Amino acid sequence: MVWVFLGAVLLVASVIFGRTFSTADPKAMAKAIRLGGPILLFVLSILLSAGFSFAVGLPFLFLLLFWPLILRVFGPKIGLEGGAGDQFGQRRERYESRSRMRSTMTTKEALAILGLDAGASRDDILQAHKTLMKKNHPDQGGSVYLAQKINEAKDVLIGSN
Repeated sequence: MVWVFLGAVLLVASVIFGRTFSTADPKAMAKAIRLGGPILLFVLSILLSAGFSFAVGLPFLFLLLFWPLILRVFGPKIGLEGGAGDQFGQRRERYESRSRMRSTMTTKEALAILGLDAGASRDDILQAHKTLMKKNHPDQGGSVYLAQKINEAKDVLIGSN
């Protein structure tokens, strides 16, 4: 009788979760998964250990122990950007904003990086940027540093045009 009751509760909870999940804000769902995942694993391990044996609930306890690692590895793949607590994403965002603030590239340097002359049009800037990024993009074996400099040069020139 207890199992029928638990099954009914699980069914109702699944329907409620399904309706909520289909209309929820993705950021709110990501936060709920990050915070609710460990709680769900803990409760599941306790219920399985009590109902069957400790050996059945043990894998869920291991998942609970490795939850931050699981989020860090699989989080970006399932839409939980930045992994556990989004700490990496926040650090990356702070670093990028700091590097934007201390951008001291001059127009002359930007023109030299893109290989353009003074008075280049917006289309020339975009074409030079596109050509250089094809050659130097990190996904194509290029340098992250060079790609950042090329992007910064484009931003400086587009901003000044």
